[in-house]
Amino acid sequence: MTGNQSIESLRRLFDAVQAMDTKACVSAFTPDGIMHTPCLPSPFPRTRRGSKDLEEVYGFLFTAVFKRFSWIGLEIHATDDPNLAFARSRSNCELTDGRIYANEYACFATIEQGLVKEYTEFFDTERATDAFKHLV
Repeated sequence: MTGNQSIESLRRLFDAVQAMDTKACVSAFTPDGIMHTPCLPSPFPRTRRGSKDLEEVYGFLFTAVFKRFSWIGLEIHATDDPNLAFARSRSNCELTDGRIYANEYACFATIEQGLVKEYTEFFDTERATDAFKHLV
């Protein structure tokens, strides 16, 4: 795999998130793919494993949390390791209750055979806690 292929694999995931397409998000991952969100406020799980867990989390996000999701200034980069890509971006989203949610992200992905094997997303925890406290 080349660096460009790892960029395209990660871009496929970001495009699916922006389209709020649960099926496309899940299919961007390997069947045993892992998503880490270590900054996610409690009580939400910070690690999701496998297609079933990923479908659950994306389905929840796209029905109960976000009405609209937009990436702003998305930059995806390859590394010297052709199976590793990272991204930086900001978001501008509308929540299902009409409030606007914006955050900044740093994301890393390990790619295997053109699919995301492991994905880690960092963001401002305070912004997320404030936005999602009504869900707890």
